[in-house]
Amino acid sequence: MRLLQPAPPAEVLAAAEQLRFRSLVILFLILDRPQLSPDHWIYVPSPEIGFCRLHEPKNWSADMAPPEQTGVVLEFFCQEGDERWHQSHEDLTAEATRDLEAMGLLEPGCVSDSTALRLRKAYPVYNLGYGEHMRVLTEYLAGFGNLYNIGRNATFRYTSSDHYIDMGLKAAENLLGHEHDLDAIGLESGYAETWRKGER
Repeated sequence: MRLLQPAPPAEVLAAAEQLRFRSLVILFLILDRPQLSPDHWIYVPSPEIGFCRLHEPKNWSADMAPPEQTGVVLEFFCQEGDERWHQSHEDLTAEATRDLEAMGLLEPGCVSDSTALRLRKAYPVYNLGYGEHMRVLTEYLAGFGNLYNIGRNATFRYTSSDHYIDMGLKAAENLLGHEHDLDAIGLESGYAETWRKGER
């Protein structure tokens, strides 16, 4: 909203300022073992463990790591600028390794490398009243005939990335003359990963 020229009305800018996002530090570990777990995702709701979720890309495709190794992606919630955000990837690696060992998922000495990535505004934070702020913003942006408001941050929705890819593809089709309702994507009762051919 702050990038628009001329600037939006004060009440629109005020609504935008009320929306908050949570940031994320992603740690990628290379393990000298063929697999960590048969699961794609593992959620970790324990306050004693520093990361909240992990996934193993090799479980989606064996081509994502050599046969004798695997990679694990761990997600650490944080706020941009806080202690976690500034933590070095070496310290993150040491902490995550200890946590994985404590969980019984990892034996000592099999982490061969690591790297970290910091993502600003990774997830929307749903405070009371956010819906009204989004209504103000959505109604204002609807006045632009050449703007599609899509994606997790722009729609302030925490749904699947599949939905955002679908939004992008359908937005491109709309430019070619289609009339897809982009606001309806991600609100259906089904889930993209369960759709079978012909159901969509």
